[in-house]
Amino acid sequence: MSPRKLPPGDKTFSPLGIVPRFARDPFGFLMEQRRRYGDVLTMQGPLYRPNLLINDPDLVYQILVTQADHFQKPPLLQRPFLSTFGNGLFFSEGDFWRRQRKLMQPAFHHHHINRYGEAMVHHTSAMLQGWQEGQTLDLAAAMRGLTLTIVVDALFQEDIGPETERFAQAIGVVGEVLAQQFVQPWLVWLPESFPLPVLRRKRRAVAELNRIIYGLIAKRRADAAGRTDLLSLLMTAEDEATGERMSDVQLHDEVLTLFIAGHETTALALTWAFVLLGQTPEVEANLQRELDAVLAGRAPTVADLPHLPYTEAVIKETLRLYPPAPGILREALTTVDLGTLTLEKGDIVWLIPYFNQRDPRYFDEPERFWPERFAPDESGRPLERRIPRFAYYPFGGGPRICIGNGFALLEARLLLATLAQQYRFRLVDGYQPRLKFGATLGPDGPVPVQPIKR
Repeated sequence: MSPRKLPPGDKTFSPLGIVPRFARDPFGFLMEQRRRYGDVLTMQGPLYRPNLLINDPDLVYQILVTQADHFQKPPLLQRPFLSTFGNGLFFSEGDFWRRQRKLMQPAFHHHHINRYGEAMVHHTSAMLQGWQEGQTLDLAAAMRGLTLTIVVDALFQEDIGPETERFAQAIGVVGEVLAQQFVQPWLVWLPESFPLPVLRRKRRAVAELNRIIYGLIAKRRADAAGRTDLLSLLMTAEDEATGERMSDVQLHDEVLTLFIAGHETTALALTWAFVLLGQTPEVEANLQRELDAVLAGRAPTVADLPHLPYTEAVIKETLRLYPPAPGILREALTTVDLGTLTLEKGDIVWLIPYFNQRDPRYFDEPERFWPERFAPDESGRPLERRIPRFAYYPFGGGPRICIGNGFALLEARLLLATLAQQYRFRLVDGYQPRLKFGATLGPDGPVPVQPIKR
C-alpha cells in the first residue's frame, strides 16, 4: 500500500509532533504555518496523528454543515472541559446532544430573549453610577463583571447576593486553568485528579461552582411554574416523545455551560469594541452620531435596535477582527470525502475563524476596523451575502452553531449603545493590547482605560 498523501506541512520525527512549538506560541505557530502552506495544511499531532488546519470556506461548510454528522469534538481535547462542565450542550455528542438541543432551543427564541433587554440596560446603567470621570479602570474586568451580573439575572431573575462574587472568583480560576490546559497539551493528558497545584486549584473552584448551582436548582425546583427565567424554562422543558424533563445533573451541566459562555463572549466583544473605538476616533464619532440621533439621550430599548444599524455593524466588525473562540476542532468519525480532500477516521481538523475573517480575498483592508463594510450594497445585500458563507463565522455554524448567539448579539448591541451613549474610553498612554490565545481570544492581562463623560 502506497503511503497516504497529505496536504503540505512541516515534517518532524518527534512523537510529540507540533506540541512543543504550539505550546511556546500557539497563535504565532498557527499563523506561520498558514502563511507558509496556505488554506489546507497538515500539522503532525502527538504519535504522528494527522491534524489538518483548514481555512477554505467550502471545506469549512462541509465539515460544519453538510457532513457534520461525520465529525465529533476530539475526546482527548474535550477531557478538561467535560470534567469541569459535565455533559452540557457545548460538549455532548450524538443523540443525547440532539435531544438537549431540541429541549433547550425554545428558551432561546427571540421572543424569550428580548424580555431580558430591559434588565441588560438597567444593570449597565447601575454600573455606570459607580464610575467617576477620569478614573482608571480595567475595562476587561468591568465588562466581565457586568455580563456576569446580566447572565445571573437571565438565568434566575433574582439577586443571589454574595454568591455572585464567589461565582465570579471560581469562574476566573476555572477559565485561567482551562486556558493553560488549552495551550499546554501535556496538561490534557494528565488525569484531573493528578496532585498538581494548578489542577488542585481547578478542582476547588469547580466544587464551589457545583455547590452554588445545585443550591439554586434545589431552590427553583420548589417554584418554577410560570416563571420566565432561563433556569425555569429549562426545568419545565419536556421531551416531545417521552415527556421527560432534565435531571438536576443535566440542569447543572447546562446552567454551568451557559454561565461560562453567556458572559465571556459578550464581555470580550465589548472590551475589544471599546479598544478599537479608542484607536479609531472617526468610527467612534460615527457611532455616537447614530446614538444621539436615534436615542436623543434616553436609554436604548430592544425596539430601538432595528434603527441602530451602525451600532450593530460595530459589533459585527469587532467579532470579525476578534472572534470569541480561537478555533473549532473536529475529529473524523469515518472516512470523509470533501471533494478536494479526503479525511480518514481519527483525523483532527482545526478551523480558525480569525484567519478567514482577516483574509484579503474576502475583506478589503482586512486589518482595518471599518464597520461600514457591513452596510448593504446598492442591491440591498448585506456583507454576509456577498462573501463565501464561512468567510465570516464568529459563532460557528451548522447544527452546532452557538445556541446563545441571539442572546449575545442582543446584549452586545444594547450594552454598547448604553455605554457609548454616555462615555468615551481613552486607552491609558502606552497601553498596547496583546492577543492571548487560550480557551477564548481575549486581551492578555488588564485593559486600563479612563472613561470620559460625554
